[in-house]
Parts: sequence; C-alpha cells; structure tokens
Amino acid sequence: MSLAITGIELADGEGISPLISMAKETGAIALELWQPKNVTPSTAAEVAAAVHGAGLTVGCLSTGVELYRDEGAELQQAKLLETIDLAYEIGATRVSSFFGFSKAADDDRTTAGYLSLIAPCLEKSATLGITLLLENEFDAFGWDPSGSDVTRRPDALFRLFERARDDHLSMTFDAANFVCAGIDPLDAYRALREHVGYVHLKDVVALDAETPLPGYRMFQDHRRSYSTCPLGQGVVPWPELLAALKSSGYAGDFCLEPHATQENRDAAWRAAAAQVQSWLTDLDWQDAIG
Repeated sequence: MSLAITGIELADGEGISPLISMAKETGAIALELWQPKNVTPSTAAEVAAAVHGAGLTVGCLSTGVELYRDEGAELQQAKLLETIDLAYEIGATRVSSFFGFSKAADDDRTTAGYLSLIAPCLEKSATLGITLLLENEFDAFGWDPSGSDVTRRPDALFRLFERARDDHLSMTFDAANFVCAGIDPLDAYRALREHVGYVHLKDVVALDAETPLPGYRMFQDHRRSYSTCPLGQGVVPWPELLAALKSSGYAGDFCLEPHATQENRDAAWRAAAAQVQSWLTDLDWQDAIG
C-alpha cells in the first residue's frame, strides 16, 4: 500500500513536475495521472521517464470516460481502450473511469449495457495485467438529472459487480462522492468492501448557499450543494472508514484528491497528507504508507 496524489488538481498544460515535487514533499510514492490532462500518447514516454526517474510509480491512470450512453457509447469505449494501452505504456496497473448516464433510470438495462461495453476493455486489460476501476459518482456535471448512474447507489453497484464476476474489474471508492449522492459512506463501504481496489481521500460539507469554502470548490447534485474542505473537517467519517478498511484487509493505495483551488492546492495536499499520517498512526497502520 502507498500514499498517492492525483494530477487532476493540476492546470491544463502545466506538466507533472509540480506533482512529482509534491509527492516527494508529502511522502507519496505513487501518482494518479489523468488522460489527457497529465499524459497523452504523444507525451507518454517523456512522462514515464520523469515519473520513474523520480523513483515514483503511476498507481492509477484515470480518464473522464463515462462509458454508458444512450448514444455515442462506442466513442467512449474507444477512449477507454486507448487509455488501457496508454496505462500499459507508462507502467500503470490500474485504469479508473466512470459508469455514465441515461435519460431514464433503469438499472437492469443500463447495467447490461455497461457490461457489454466494458467486455472488450476487460479482455484487453486482462491481457496486459491491468485492473479496471469504476469510480462511484454523483451528478457533478448536471448530465444525469434522472439519477441513472448505478454507482450512486451501493446496492445497484454491488449487483453490477456480481453480474460482471471479473477479477479485473474493481472500484475506486470515493466516500465524499457518496455523501454528495445522499448516501452514508460507511453503509456504502460495508456493502461494497469486497470490490474496493482503490480509495480517493477528500472531504466535503453541505452548503446552504452557492459559495464554496475559501480555497475549495463547490459541487452540486440535483438540488444539493457541497464544498470540498480540509480533510478531516467535513462530514466524511474518515477515522471510522479507515478502521473498516484496515479490518477488511484493504491493500490498495490511498490517493489524496482535495479538489482545492489552484492557489490552495499545495497547502491542501500537505495538510491532507499530515492528517492521513495521523489517522494511520492512531490505527497502528503506518505500514500502509511508504
């Protein structure tokens, strides 16, 4: 297990040097890179050399692919297949993406559609030794007013994994995303723990007005508004979740994803790393980092 930090916090075109520097400062030994924000096929060799030259690894390559669509799903599938190839080229063993959305909520129909679309992706990932991760999401971009994304409902997501029955399909567990979807993250973890292969760490608070906390970002899910906030100062019960992860034998990475503003991101990363170290010390789980 290791601490990771995510390149989603970087500005477009910024390059990964700031991410490498912050990894060294926080003690992270893995990076979560995003295609195309941090790496593309044309920059893969350069990025891989920089990461490995710094003594780091790419713990996960993430993509904004929302695989299931009523229309245009084949393009999303092609992007995911391309991301799997790119992950192999830069030495990543995980690829994370999202479920998608539909005009109407119908879990059986959309789950069947998703599993059909991801089947060739799983075949390729198995050949290359890569695990595909499905991150739970809420309606962060206003694309899913019907609430059709099954990953926002732990029971529906559990049924998807049971139907898939594939060792190369796991999940990116994002507790704060479950909060934004109106779900107790501890209940979500209890339902999905056997399928959790990667963990995002961030925190959120509910908002009465549409103004985020200073230095952080606002998100909405239907009629609810949230702000990210310093890790440990929101509503996500992280000490209890970490204890549950330890009890379950979790062996994946812990990825810091503060979703701070550009001006605050370095301070947010430092504070989050220090908070995680403190929690893991309290749990006598220090071997989880390093």
